Amino acid sequence: MNSGMSEKEITLMVQERLKNNHFKTPDGYFEQLHQRIIQTIDVNVKQDNAKVVPIRKRGTRYIAIAASVMAIFTLGSMYNAFIRHEKGMTDKTTTVTAHQQNMTTDELDLVADYTMCDNDDIVAFLIDE
Repeated sequence: MNSGMSEKEITLMVQERLKNNHFKTPDGYFEQLHQRIIQTIDVNVKQDNAKVVPIRKRGTRYIAIAASVMAIFTLGSMYNAFIRHEKGMTDKTTTVTAHQQNMTTDELDLVADYTMCDNDDIVAFLIDE
């Protein structure tokens, strides 16, 4: 700002500039506005040979199928985790313990004999003892 101007002069200058309307419209602009809008709409409607785009495109079908498959797998894994949590099971119960990995052949034979015997074999084993 000009340092030689007083505050009163600056205020008067600002008020004078605010009084002037810097935005001017041509004469009769608003009287003819409605007619010009209607004409523009009519011209656009007559020239409008719009291409009809189907709502269902081919790609959206594949996206929907992929999303459905992912949702099924996600819900299935969540259900499985929930059931395991309810039963108190963890992934540690499904792993083989160190003792089971280091079984000797005698122990393996004993386990195999036990798992392959039927009721008659069990009764015969109990009678022998």
